Amino acid sequence: EEEVRVTPLNPRKVGELSFAMSDMPDIFCHVFVASEHEGTPVETEEAIPIWTHRYQVPYDQMWEDDRHWLPRVLEGERFRGRFLFQGERIQWMDIDWEVDYPD
Repeated sequence: EEEVRVTPLNPRKVGELSFAMSDMPDIFCHVFVASEHEGTPVETEEAIPIWTHRYQVPYDQMWEDDRHWLPRVLEGERFRGRFLFQGERIQWMDIDWEVDYPD
């Protein structure tokens, strides 16, 4: 709900992301998917929500790491990713696709 003001229904954990950033504190986050939600998406400081076909995601307008994991998540895979950023560019990354999370 935080970024676009919708509440996902029955979210399922599909990933974990760890970011080491050159210009800000490290970040760790969980990635969930849900096929249904409550509420109407609204623009916030964090995001401008758009509806798009899964094969037309505007990766050029997103963080560089997204293009490395989101396509496979949209196909149903689960992962754990670690990224080292210098500014907005990836300097190093490691993605493990052999992970499982409880449903």
